[in-house]
Amino acid sequence: GKKQDKSKCKSKGKSKGKTKGKRKGKTKGDLGPSEGSGIMMNWFGGGHPTETVSCDFLPNKKNEFVKFHEYISDTLGSSLITKNAWNCFRIPAIVSTGMNFFFILIRRNLVDCALSDLDSRLSQGDPNKIWNSASPKNYKELQKRPFWEQVVEQQFEYNDKMLTDLKKENANFVELWYEDLCENPKKIMRDLCQKIEIELNENINYLPLKFNTKKHYKYINDKDVDKVISYVKNNQLRFRSIYKYMLNEKV
Repeated sequence: GKKQDKSKCKSKGKSKGKTKGKRKGKTKGDLGPSEGSGIMMNWFGGGHPTETVSCDFLPNKKNEFVKFHEYISDTLGSSLITKNAWNCFRIPAIVSTGMNFFFILIRRNLVDCALSDLDSRLSQGDPNKIWNSASPKNYKELQKRPFWEQVVEQQFEYNDKMLTDLKKENANFVELWYEDLCENPKKIMRDLCQKIEIELNENINYLPLKFNTKKHYKYINDKDVDKVISYVKNNQLRFRSIYKYMLNEKV
């Protein structure tokens, strides 16, 4: 039977912007939230294309990964939630441990995800040359395209790979859309808590949210936004196959 570790592994398809230190991810100080990239690299390594060179455990690291999560679970007596964008290509490896992982696939409309990635690229230099976060096996081919196509295709590759692997591996997972969370946060959080078997905190005021895209991004101009939207609209039949929302239709 499977080991009954209650750890939860959260996997996302989009990057969250410019990193502050290669080992920390985007953090505010040593005690801030972190993607734990240094820890993940210890088990999976790194490099590009991530889908082929950092998708499986390094030699003799799988057992260490299992023991780490067993220790954390036994010590805390509660669930451990981890988030790392590069894990989008590691689902088969993680499932192969036989541990009771639950994947929370947090998704958002394709345009805003692509713009978030573009904003991070622009903060680091030339968006045609900078590749932000994990990379699919065809990333060298994608880099031959203009940057507004690159960021859209990058997000599509992430999400397509995650959905394919989660279903193929018969993994325990839930798909959570950011737009739905903003519109009805209490219902979405209650449904999520039921699936991962934890209590909903009823003391929180779950108010509907609005997200102002233009205020959030620092480096993108209106022409960049128009190019991304136009590319998504021109290819919407293909993208709609795996996207509930492609534009910021609700937020």
